[in-house]
Amino acid sequence: MLELSEETKRMLKEGRGFRCESYGGSGKRKATDVIPFEVRELDNYHIAEDVCKALGFSCKCWEPEECDESLKRIEQFIIENFGPGAQAVWVGTREAVVEHYCQPDEQPDEMELTEEHLVISDLGDDGALVLMPAKRFTKLARELVAQQRQW
Repeated sequence: MLELSEETKRMLKEGRGFRCESYGGSGKRKATDVIPFEVRELDNYHIAEDVCKALGFSCKCWEPEECDESLKRIEQFIIENFGPGAQAVWVGTREAVVEHYCQPDEQPDEMELTEEHLVISDLGDDGALVLMPAKRFTKLARELVAQQRQW
């Protein structure tokens, strides 16, 4: 299971997170696009391992050639349990987002975090990657979210 930071726990308790689209927004929101983008394009290999932990299995992804199998397994799991249209979005606390990610004249967008959202990567003050299910939401997906909120 993925360990959650105090910042992320606070966002989940408050039911909201914040983001500024101007900061590095690739425009991608589909989880099966966002996660490979983070790993392959931004070299954030740890994201794949975080996602695997959050989804309840282990994987190895420290080098590009190791990641393909893990990313396929992640994609399949998300499609089967959260739906093919599941989305993933980076959010943070209002304070952190304003300080680190917004333009000086920009106000952050508030995003509702519900009981169905699963944190799949947690960088503390730098934010959390949240998986938002599509229409389909399996029993296993519900169990993962419920387990994550037991702190």
